[in-house]
Amino acid sequence: MNDHNDENFSDEENNIQAIDLFELVNKNNEGNEEEEEEEEEEKETVIQLSQHFRCASHTLDLIAKRDVDKMIQGLIAEYVQSIFGVFLKTPNQTRWNCMYDALLQIKKLTSSHDGINKINRILDFCEILRFTFQEMTLLQEYCDVMESLADTLDFLQDEKRNVYGLFITNTVCTADKID
Repeated sequence: MNDHNDENFSDEENNIQAIDLFELVNKNNEGNEEEEEEEEEEKETVIQLSQHFRCASHTLDLIAKRDVDKMIQGLIAEYVQSIFGVFLKTPNQTRWNCMYDALLQIKKLTSSHDGINKINRILDFCEILRFTFQEMTLLQEYCDVMESLADTLDFLQDEKRNVYGLFITNTVCTADKID
């Protein structure tokens, strides 16, 4: 252990200065009183900005992107509903397992009678490449692996069952299922 009085740590060589903190705090408090008076004067002055006008190119860009996207999504949703009789679930940012729920729905729809052909018709309508065999296998394996975790999270998110005893029990059981 080095001693602070060692030559390597001398105050003069490292240009270290001692500061009286009490004096520094008092100076800051005096400055705050002056700042408060200036703030009160500024509050009395009213500043008004000019009226805001939207940029025309920005507005047209929003129409072209967002409004048209919403219209196209609505058309696609109606087309999917006409083929399968249901709307597809869309993932959101609120809960992680909403992605699982959406993929599980696609897995179930493709597993139904003529499901692959129906999905292919929808993908062709949207001008999207069809699912490959590897992608369909990945979808099925993902849903199988995540099933117990998603079920546990759904169970635990129920406010009526939100107690530590159930949390620990379900967490241990889920870990056992995953292993």
